[in-house]
Amino acid sequence: MRIVIYDAAEGGFLGLSWAAASAVLSGADARIAARSWDDAIGGLGALALRAGPPVDVQVWGHGAPGAPYIGGVALGSRLDAFAARLPAGSTVWWRSCDVHGGTAGHRFAASVASRGLTSVGHCTVISWPN
Repeated sequence: MRIVIYDAAEGGFLGLSWAAASAVLSGADARIAARSWDDAIGGLGALALRAGPPVDVQVWGHGAPGAPYIGGVALGSRLDAFAARLPAGSTVWWRSCDVHGGTAGHRFAASVASRGLTSVGHCTVISWPN
């Protein structure tokens, strides 16, 4: 199963782009329009994934080294709750700028991996026209 979580709190063109692209281009089986990390974590819980096979999750939002954001808030201490909703072996692709960039990004990737997940992320800003 492929799941897309996108930052529904983001307004303007970018927010509309995430909503439209997650519906049309992502090939997602399920989408979660999250205005907060609690929305994202609750949405994953509602899909009842924990006992199933590994899944692919894409998180579309803003980011900084070591910090994916939803609703302007970094995942931070919510990582355990997020990871607990996913079966071991799942892949999370942080489709956000710079989440794996630098020392903080490498630490974040290792922290996600220590929870039994594969962490995929960008190491640079991914805005237009990059």
